[in-house]
Amino acid sequence: MCNRVLAAFIAVIVVSICSFALGAQEMLSPDPADLILRNGLVYTVDATNTMTEAVAIRDGKFVFVGSSKDAMKYRGKKTRVIDLKGQFVLPGFNDNHVHFASAAQFLEFNIMRAATQQEFIARVKDVVSRLPKGEWIMGGFWGAYDQWAAGSTGGGRREAFTPDMRAVEVLTKDHPMFIRKFDDSEFAVNASALRAVGIDPSDPKLPVAARAAMEETRRQGTEPAGSNIEGVEFLRDAGGRFTGHLRGRGVRSLFASVETNPPPSAVVEARRPRLRKPKLRAKRRLPKPERQR
Repeated sequence: MCNRVLAAFIAVIVVSICSFALGAQEMLSPDPADLILRNGLVYTVDATNTMTEAVAIRDGKFVFVGSSKDAMKYRGKKTRVIDLKGQFVLPGFNDNHVHFASAAQFLEFNIMRAATQQEFIARVKDVVSRLPKGEWIMGGFWGAYDQWAAGSTGGGRREAFTPDMRAVEVLTKDHPMFIRKFDDSEFAVNASALRAVGIDPSDPKLPVAARAAMEETRRQGTEPAGSNIEGVEFLRDAGGRFTGHLRGRGVRSLFASVETNPPPSAVVEARRPRLRKPKLRAKRRLPKPERQR
């Protein structure tokens, strides 16, 4: 009899311990993640640039960063698990804002992806076919992707690209063309654009009036950034011929009249009519009103 009671008592204790253990384990288990990435090379971008191998994500947020073994604690019935097999993981950069003032230029003429002269010429042909005669071709932004070769994850650079303006001179004869490198360190123009601002394409030189205005701009400290060169430099080849490219902080001011968002410059100010200051006249004193009696 005693043995039966003892056996029953032990069984109750065992069941209680097991139930407590299962309950404790359930309480300590984290909420399951939506996605687990494991067996990878994860660059955390924390204060010490820690490298780890797995992450768990729930509701679009990281809930765990660490080892692949510990990440699996976040696995649930509906958790998607991806074995990265050593692939590299970097936190994403998500930026969907738009500069509306420049959006139209990006749509009109954009050669950011152009890596060859053939691609550049094809892009020019396309925009010329859609623009009425006399319309300016603006934008460009070449060189933005020179740091990354096609298919590269950041380790390979492509050969630097510079548009050959002579190759499109005939194509753009009816369209003044003023385009820029992505960082404003260099600009490119065709003959029509130079004529529009009063410069001889055969021997381009900065007009005297523009030179004086740029000196004033430099003195006032309102010259736009983008180049270490002051004023305007017309680039020439080994034979002394103008290549169609310009450098300098004064280039945008030179074409300010055609830019949709020109920089502050003395060139713009010089085109405004100067108002004469009115001569000061002695103030006439009006007689005081008589008091009513």
